[in-house]
Amino acid sequence: MKQVERVEQLKEVFQTKIYEFCKVCCRLTSYQIDITTENQYLTSLYAEHQGNCLIFKATSPSASKMKLLETELSRTVGELIELRLQHQDSIAAFLSWLTLELFSLQTMA
Repeated sequence: MKQVERVEQLKEVFQTKIYEFCKVCCRLTSYQIDITTENQYLTSLYAEHQGNCLIFKATSPSASKMKLLETELSRTVGELIELRLQHQDSIAAFLSWLTLELFSLQTMA
């Protein structure tokens, strides 16, 4: 097998695995994660519309620290941001609570 063919085959395998990984993450967390060169976008499966997303920006080269940027959705949950992100420093707790809130709003409607 030629080197070029092998590289193309590996690219296809990686693309498939990345797609599967993203789907599994979405099912487990209820957030679709889209990563760009500068930001990471999270869209909840329970958001009212696709534009209702959160944008986190890495503030360190290793992405060990993240900052939530202002979006339409983040403007509606100021108290939660203050408690979970600023006071408790927990993105996981913030996303968990937000997921439950969005889910309950959808099931009540």
